[in-house]
Amino acid sequence: MFILLLNVAVDVKRLCELGKGYPWPRPVECPICHSKRVWSHGYSLRSFAGYIRKLWVKRYRCAECKSVHTLRPDTHWKRFQYSGKVIIKCIANKLRTGFWHRQISRQNQQYWWRGLKIQSCRWRNIREPTMEVVRDLIGKGLIPVSHSLENEILRL
Repeated sequence: MFILLLNVAVDVKRLCELGKGYPWPRPVECPICHSKRVWSHGYSLRSFAGYIRKLWVKRYRCAECKSVHTLRPDTHWKRFQYSGKVIIKCIANKLRTGFWHRQISRQNQQYWWRGLKIQSCRWRNIREPTMEVVRDLIGKGLIPVSHSLENEILRL
């Protein structure tokens, strides 16, 4: 059995308002075995930055291979509560000014920065990252601020 995250276009504000009533798109087929028998499998709570309470995200299950697929906003990377756009904006600010963005927690930004240094060293063999490295990592389909040594893929 696989557990897979599927990125889909989601209006997170509307998701917060509608909760389980949000009109999630149903996958046409299972991304693992390509079966057309993909059924609703309930909801799961996930945290997103800027929202006090956790939000419900839709899950589907393949009747053939038993894989569970969780839908999530395509604006957010796997394992990150902030959107990719916010993370890149903070990294760009740090590279440009040398300071952390004032409206985002310093600890979060330091975590992203350390992840970017890991990926920069791993993929480019350089200690200090640049925006060119960020663009290159995203171009390769990788999450530039991931701490994982596995290939963290942006889209499936």
